[in-house]
Amino acid sequence: MIDPQTWFDAQLVDTSVFQTPLQSGAVAKAKPATDQPTQDGFAPEQHLCWKVPVALPYLEGHFPGSPVVPGVAIVDFSYEAVKRCLEESPQTRGLTPPDLLAVPVAKFTQILRPSDEVMLTCVQKAPGLWKVDWVFRFEVGDAKGIAQVELQVSH
Repeated sequence: MIDPQTWFDAQLVDTSVFQTPLQSGAVAKAKPATDQPTQDGFAPEQHLCWKVPVALPYLEGHFPGSPVVPGVAIVDFSYEAVKRCLEESPQTRGLTPPDLLAVPVAKFTQILRPSDEVMLTCVQKAPGLWKVDWVFRFEVGDAKGIAQVELQVSH
């Protein structure tokens, strides 16, 4: 069985210095775009950068000779990103990680391959409902999105 958290944590890139990968064992924190809560009281959007591992087990057989990250991996890593954001939030720090209850939206618009670097933007839309946008890390701004995932979690 694949442990998404291990693969996600191992390839997080420190978002405070976009060009510097983390040292082995170090963990990047989710970086809020602003410290102020949104008008509706939810946490501000948060950004994480991640590099797709070449040896990612999800790639086995998907597709030999031209590996592509499958949608299930993007959903799994979106969930890991939301958990990381909740770990960094003063309101939810120290709580048991949330359960994934549903995936109301999963749109995949571009191919993601090994060694690609992406930026994930996590936004809490409602209590327990998160949107995670994926874009290529060095094309932020004018970039087309790779994926958009909405997750319903237990807190």
